[in-house]
Amino acid sequence: MPNTNPNVMEASEQFDDWPELVEGKKTQVIVCGIYPKAGGEPVQLYWRGEFDEVAKAQYWASRKEREFKRRGFMGATSVYWQHGMSEQEAVDRIKREVAAR
Repeated sequence: MPNTNPNVMEASEQFDDWPELVEGKKTQVIVCGIYPKAGGEPVQLYWRGEFDEVAKAQYWASRKEREFKRRGFMGATSVYWQHGMSEQEAVDRIKREVAAR
């Protein structure tokens, strides 16, 4: 059933040029706040984690996303990866995606 609440935004996306996540492989995640209501940078990085399972990374990131909402952001996003990429490269990718919308 689609989300009909205009105050809740949900999105899920797989970047076409990134490998699929594989269960049982080390998973890194960053969580960023998107569009702070008080103004400032449109994308702000606050948390980074590294986990031995995808599900653990997703659970942790979902809790951090809710924390961004409590801190006054319009939304939050998480980026997961298991391939050789730096944290800064992941942040740069989020910024490019947000700017393109």
